[in-house]
Amino acid sequence: MAHRWVHTAIYEMFEPPEKAQLIRLFKKSLNTTPIQYEIRKKMEYAKGMLLYSNESVAEISDRAGYSDIAYFSKMFKKYTGYSPSEYRKIIRET
Repeated sequence: MAHRWVHTAIYEMFEPPEKAQLIRLFKKSLNTTPIQYEIRKKMEYAKGMLLYSNESVAEISDRAGYSDIAYFSKMFKKYTGYSPSEYRKIIRET
């Protein structure tokens, strides 16, 4: 079951001028954009799943909200410097 990320639901409630203001306030408050925040939350979730579960990378990808495992792996590597499988191996060895 894929997670529905909160900022997306909130963001969809506003019209374009209000969205711009919402993004400015979000960035001012959290020093990041809503999209960057969502990606960070998804990656942190995936990191925890890779460490504590035995689910496959495909299952974790789906649970994190990525239907395309290749895209998830690319984003994960960009975020951590490791592929999901490499990350799981390294983090479990330490």
